[in-house]
Amino acid sequence: MAADILLFLGKANIALAAAVLLVLALRRPVRKAFGARNAYALWLIAPLSILALLIPARTVVLPAPALASPAAVIAAPSSSEPRLVAPAMSQKTPPTPTIPLGEIALGLWLLVAFGGLILQVERQRRFVRSLGALTLTGEDRLVRSDRPGVGPAVIGALTPCVVLPADFDRQYTPEEQALILAHERNHLAVGDAQINAVVTGLQCLFWFNPFVHLGAATLRIDQEIACDAAVLARHPKTRRAYGEAMLKTQLAACAPPMGCHWPASANKQLKERFTMLTHHQTNRHRHLAGAVAVAVLGLATTAAAWAAQPAQTVQQTPDEARRAVARHLGQPLYDAVERKDLRSVRELIALGANPNYIARGDGSALIQATRSGQADVVRALLAAGADPNLGVRGDGNPLIQASLAGRLDIVQALVERGANVDSFVPGDETPLIGAARRGDLAVVKYLVERGADVNRAVVANPGEMRSPLGMARKNGHGAVVSYLKSRGARD
Repeated sequence: MAADILLFLGKANIALAAAVLLVLALRRPVRKAFGARNAYALWLIAPLSILALLIPARTVVLPAPALASPAAVIAAPSSSEPRLVAPAMSQKTPPTPTIPLGEIALGLWLLVAFGGLILQVERQRRFVRSLGALTLTGEDRLVRSDRPGVGPAVIGALTPCVVLPADFDRQYTPEEQALILAHERNHLAVGDAQINAVVTGLQCLFWFNPFVHLGAATLRIDQEIACDAAVLARHPKTRRAYGEAMLKTQLAACAPPMGCHWPASANKQLKERFTMLTHHQTNRHRHLAGAVAVAVLGLATTAAAWAAQPAQTVQQTPDEARRAVARHLGQPLYDAVERKDLRSVRELIALGANPNYIARGDGSALIQATRSGQADVVRALLAAGADPNLGVRGDGNPLIQASLAGRLDIVQALVERGANVDSFVPGDETPLIGAARRGDLAVVKYLVERGADVNRAVVANPGEMRSPLGMARKNGHGAVVSYLKSRGARD
């Protein structure tokens, strides 16, 4: 178990590193061609590459190695001189203790990951404490700090909220205030706080992978630029005011692990945000084209990550292989019977198709063959091992259907293969009742001569009792009525 987890973590690290490198190479060209929000969406490739590894890899089936034949009898030595053979001493060698390296490695990995999680929780606690006392403003998910210059920022993960500094009203103009609130509320609307919490968790789990930490830092930058683009798309004439608000905002030393805030450590990338403000275009068609391109790239990357997994090899004995084939050829066999395609039926049987396959709502292949009067197909299925007594509620069984169809040749073939002449499937009738209802005297005589009970009555429908004599009389089959009475049928 530990080895499997370590193998998955190793593959996930490689997939994450490749995904981060791909996004780092494409983020700026995609932003220039399709906009900042599509560049931010590129980061979906990273979790998709991990999810692709959860899909079982392709399976290669190999024949199982043949068992070694028993050793031949050892011939006696040619020398006639007697030999003294010392009896073999059977000694049990104590098992050599093995060190569980896999369990130790997994334990150390998780220990460091847990330590990283504790460190991130402490960072979050310190950031929240630096905000001072927070009071509700009366607006949904909006609080105010008692300290100046500590925001604006989004904090939290499950129920994030926007924190405003104490001097928010004095530091920003009314227009800038509206833009800042639009920016922070966009973070809440698209779930950026939750995304950052997931990224923090991945950093803790894949603590030793430098590409994960590099990707997490770059994602924060793309996140803020995408949020800027979303606000400017709704307020296209406020670029100057938006830029001035950004310059007035005091930055924290580091962004909170669970929340959204531009850290001072990212000041070197602040130029990217102002470049976006200068070149931002609100072209809806370009944005939609970019979204399609990013979606296609994400699916292609997911497929590539899955295909890169080594194939799983499964060894099968010839019997196991035949059973596996039979599981998949049952429906094609039923379809061939329904088409009255005897050649295909024989080919599928030769390939190992299950002759007792039951199609949902249609019965078995043998029931369908008897229902449609295909004598050659019935014989082929019986020869392949089809059960003549296999019944399906609502479709009867093969002998019931053959009797209803009046096919004496098929009835004979089924009885010769062991079909029960007195069989009954709830919701249907016995073979003799079906033959009597049809009025087929030859089938009636054959079934009676093979032991069918002329007086067996069944409840076909609630409150309705049916018998061979009653059904023959009800349908006006006088010859059948006379015959049944001659064989002891009672009114």
